[in-house]
Amino acid sequence: MIEQLLAEKTQPLTEKLIEIGLDGDAKTIRYCLDRVSPRRYGRPVDFKLPPINDVRDVVAAMAAITTAVNDGNLIPAEADHLVHVIEVYTKAFETHDLAVRLENLESRAKKAP
Repeated sequence: MIEQLLAEKTQPLTEKLIEIGLDGDAKTIRYCLDRVSPRRYGRPVDFKLPPINDVRDVVAAMAAITTAVNDGNLIPAEADHLVHVIEVYTKAFETHDLAVRLENLESRAKKAP
């Protein structure tokens, strides 16, 4: 309910805050605008990873990231974030693979005499 009320008053509130800020209270306007329009951390990266459909594709994705850093198309921090995404994705593949293998072993064990 509070969010709805604030959403309806965002424009007049922002205008008032700008007025207060223009009167010299920069701290107040910064404080309030941080809540109305929070800072973005990071930015969209103009970089397309190759498709990762299984664990074998991770090598191509890592090579693409390395090449992009070497060419100056990605900064190391951006590459680090992408590598983290790939690591999580790889762990998901591994977990899925282990679950499938375990199910197969359990199924065979139940059928064995």
